[in-house]
Amino acid sequence: MNDRTLATIFCGDIISIDGIVGEVVFSAIANSYSPDFPKTNWDGSDYRGIMIRQENGALIFHHTQ
Repeated sequence: MNDRTLATIFCGDIISIDGIVGEVVFSAIANSYSPDFPKTNWDGSDYRGIMIRQENGALIFHHTQ
């Protein structure tokens, strides 16, 4: 990932982080959620990080501390 911080990554962004490339479908850090991944299902108190959808459809959650 370049010099962006996780707080500046929003739903819809295309990112590359730790070898994972894909579209952000939600970021609990930036409080940014897509209609398919509503905050009510992915609240930041339980999910501290970002969910990435890869081109092949795979979902990968990148947890932060």
